[in-house]
Amino acid sequence: MAFANTLTQRAASLLETVAPRGGLLTAATAAVLGSLLLAASAKVQVPFWPVPMTMQSMVVILLGMAYGSRLATATVLLYLLEGLAGLPVFAGPGAGPAYMAGPTAGYLLGFVLAAGVTGWLAERGWDRSPLKAVGALAIGHALLFVPGVAWMAVLFGGEKAVALGLTPFLAATVLKTALGAAIMQAAWKVGARTPDTEPFRAPIHADTLFFDTTTLPAADYQVIGMEAEIAYKFAKDLPPRAEPYSREEVLDAVESVHPAFEIVDTRFAGFSSQDGLSHMADQFNHGALVVGPAIADWRSLEPLKERVALVVDGETKANTVAGNSAGEPVRLLVWMANTGAVSLGGLKAGDVVTTGSHVGTVMVPAGSTSVAVYGTMGRYELTVK
Repeated sequence: MAFANTLTQRAASLLETVAPRGGLLTAATAAVLGSLLLAASAKVQVPFWPVPMTMQSMVVILLGMAYGSRLATATVLLYLLEGLAGLPVFAGPGAGPAYMAGPTAGYLLGFVLAAGVTGWLAERGWDRSPLKAVGALAIGHALLFVPGVAWMAVLFGGEKAVALGLTPFLAATVLKTALGAAIMQAAWKVGARTPDTEPFRAPIHADTLFFDTTTLPAADYQVIGMEAEIAYKFAKDLPPRAEPYSREEVLDAVESVHPAFEIVDTRFAGFSSQDGLSHMADQFNHGALVVGPAIADWRSLEPLKERVALVVDGETKANTVAGNSAGEPVRLLVWMANTGAVSLGGLKAGDVVTTGSHVGTVMVPAGSTSVAVYGTMGRYELTVK
């Protein structure tokens, strides 16, 4: 019975979390937009070896993980109906019934299977762990290939089906699985302008999150702004719920506390060169988050009394107590649990939340070594060269 309950337990999809009261109109709009995204991804080809790569299979799988099983399946079926009606939505120039019964018919069926199964996995929490998300991406891609290659084998024989329909796409599939894992949200940055103002936050992707690293390549960053921060790692999920989480519940979900550096960078021409929403989309000028070793007895830490100094190449650039403009960081964690992380399914076990700089932003040159010296948390060193 317990096994059966595990199988049938269903979590809200990302779309349901963002629009919990969405009805038929919301679902229909999402399906239309998803089908348009599928059509666009089919037309864009990226040069790759041994054959050009489209992002369509990855879009199918990500729709499953974002929409959930039923809506993702409906979205793919709508896309196929558009193609059946003759609309130019496929990668090639063809459309209509004859095209859909051709060599790619198995892959089109695979789209439906992949969207449905990855959506089902997401509803059971596979989108809440980077490792499980990689597994879901791999399963989704397998479900695309099995009917695709099987149908080509019926038409052309097994050896030719593998040579034409599988082997040329394996490298691109591995790359797309890695890309899907890289863009998974793995951490958060949260801050506030004053201790009393509403916080703001941005997700941090897995490819810019580092643990216990002491060196990073300067070539990865356009500018290098160093911020010494305090980061919290969670041991338990805090999924969205109607009743707000208390301070004690949030702290009970924390596994460890760490010294951390955030590298401030921009993908634009310069800081404040764009509108606020554009810089928000740039992860609030995020370049990397480097998390140091966990401190002992983090429960005794008093962040508002913690002295933090930033030393760059032997020169002290900042030395403050209570230097975080947001004030007490635990209020930021509580806000994240009840508001900030809700749109992406809440805080998850393994998530890291960094709570803002205690020394402001210190611009440093490439090749420099920065040392964050904490009053009770020790010191952490990072070289960007």
